Amino acid sequence: TSYGTVQSFTTSQLGAPTTLAATGTTSTGFTANWNAVTGASGYRLDVVSGGASDLIISEYLEGSSNNKYIEIFNGTGLTVDLSDYEVRLFANGAVEGSPTNTQDLSTLAAGPTTLASGACLVLKNSSAGLTLPAGVTAYSSTVANYNGDDALGIWKKSTSTYVDIFGVIGSDPGSAWTTNGITTLDRTLRRKPSVTGGVTTNEDSLSTLGTQWDQFIIDTASGLGSHSLDSPATFLSSFQNADAGSNTSLNVTGASPSTQYSYVVRATSANSTSASSAVRTVTTKGTSSIAVNGGTTSLTYSGAAQGPTFTVTGSTGAVTYSYTGTGGTTYGPSATAPTNVGSYTVTATVATDANFDGATSLAIAFTISAASLPTVTFTAPASLIYNRTAKTYQASVTGPSGLTLTYTGRNSTTYNSTTAPTNVGDYTVTATTSDGNYSGSQATNFSITAKGISGSFTASNKEYDGNANASVTGRSLVGVETGDTVTLEGGTATFSDANVGTGKTVTLTGATLTGAATGNYTLSSVSTTTANITAASLSSGDITLTPAGDGSYTASGPAGSTFAIGYAGRTANGIATSYSSATAPMVPGYYTVTATATGNYSGSKSTDYFVAGPILANDTGASTYDLRKPQDNSMFFIDKAVVLANDKRIDSSGNVQTTGLDIDAGSLSAVTGSISFSSPFIVYTPTSA
Repeated sequence: TSYGTVQSFTTSQLGAPTTLAATGTTSTGFTANWNAVTGASGYRLDVVSGGASDLIISEYLEGSSNNKYIEIFNGTGLTVDLSDYEVRLFANGAVEGSPTNTQDLSTLAAGPTTLASGACLVLKNSSAGLTLPAGVTAYSSTVANYNGDDALGIWKKSTSTYVDIFGVIGSDPGSAWTTNGITTLDRTLRRKPSVTGGVTTNEDSLSTLGTQWDQFIIDTASGLGSHSLDSPATFLSSFQNADAGSNTSLNVTGASPSTQYSYVVRATSANSTSASSAVRTVTTKGTSSIAVNGGTTSLTYSGAAQGPTFTVTGSTGAVTYSYTGTGGTTYGPSATAPTNVGSYTVTATVATDANFDGATSLAIAFTISAASLPTVTFTAPASLIYNRTAKTYQASVTGPSGLTLTYTGRNSTTYNSTTAPTNVGDYTVTATTSDGNYSGSQATNFSITAKGISGSFTASNKEYDGNANASVTGRSLVGVETGDTVTLEGGTATFSDANVGTGKTVTLTGATLTGAATGNYTLSSVSTTTANITAASLSSGDITLTPAGDGSYTASGPAGSTFAIGYAGRTANGIATSYSSATAPMVPGYYTVTATATGNYSGSKSTDYFVAGPILANDTGASTYDLRKPQDNSMFFIDKAVVLANDKRIDSSGNVQTTGLDIDAGSLSAVTGSISFSSPFIVYTPTSA
């Protein structure tokens, strides 16, 4: 029988892992990371929330003499490795970087190297002598050699930060800091259970003294060794001693948003489990929301890209959008907002930032409606007077494209066309657009006015007839557009007066326009013309010569006729009388009187007569003159002065007697006739030869 040699050995203790910063943090979890440990075959992870964020100074005792105690509390929910912490004393205003004393919490004489969750570590001045609660051990440390004007701090090595500061580093208040009646001299101060985190930034003044601490009388030690929080730490479900396998990271899920978590890792092997790593804290991100703002889903076209506005809570990350057309609108998906009229949906997404998750909105429906047609500038044609061409307006507008002009009649004008009107009338031109981004119309009124044209005419000459009426022989117009049918008709033509004349002005009144295009014209004027009125011809029978009894004659004829009377000598009975005048002769002789029509008439009439002188004849009285009738039995005259001077037949008043005269034909035989007196003549008018 042979026997082997029995050997025994002891495996070395696994080292604690070193945690790394968490990655992939979201509102519901994160990835816990750590470094690999030599010899480890697996790792275990604890994750807690609530409680304290790290170690805190939970009680401060500044008592009589050397009675100085500091209580450090682990409310993290995890066992911490004390080698990651040291306490620093800054006495009498010592500044950062030059602490008076320091204490590595894992090197206290006979002290622990870890601190369980909910446990306290009490440090004391080596000469302190107060009675502590049962079961409480205080460990001597030089950092407990302080007075009421000295500052203390817990330094975390792995993060090179303070996790709690009591007092003001670099400041000496004299004997104590005092706030709201709470003082650091000769008092026991106990942290309020509501405080879950230390003062991590050095204060300018100890303002937290009055808000985070309860005060007790000097040398009160009854509370040392225990502390509690209003909200103690709890393990995250499924992450108490969670198995990470051989991995050096583990995805932590089921976390709450905006919550601080702490985790530690332990290395394991077949026969060994390491101490917990230093506590690593991580705060989950908050949740974000992104929601459309009310009143921004019904938009009006503006020419610019647009869409609803959104309100983001939480993340300050970039917001991106995805726009898509709906219904009959074709668009996107696009990150650029639409410009044109249509129906759309938009989804907004805010990116995650350091403290918050991202978020995506619901798909929000919105519309862009057509804008009202902007101000249209209408430009009229050069002339709105009818000229047989279309009166086309020009229109311009800023923004829309594709203006269409429609012309319609108004008042009594009937018209409806996109072609501009030509004829006289009242119209409206209306601008609309085919641009779907605009709606509505704008219009302006205008009128095409009639073209003024002038007329002319000719009139015929006429013989005087006592009135001014004239006869039109022809009419014409000036200014009628080529192709239009317009004529001048009617009216009354009138001479300037009814009298005879040449080149007399004739006026046409009451003439009107006729023809198919009459409505497009107005008769602005009709020029005058000239014509002649010639004298009316009179026959001798139309003229009456009447002796006036004074050796002269008067003439008469139709109404309005005038005559020129002329007297001329003639030859009769062998006796020639020479005379020519418009004045009646007053000497004996043979004459012819002629009445010639003047003015508005022509023609003449003549008659012969005789002016006789005194003739001495046989008489019953030797001194009496007889008046002898001419042998041709014509009318004759004798100057009464001759009678008065030579004839004795006058009455007692000197008046010539017109009766009883012996008038004969030279043969002393009596003739028939009458004698009258017309100054200065005695007139004999025969009734027969």
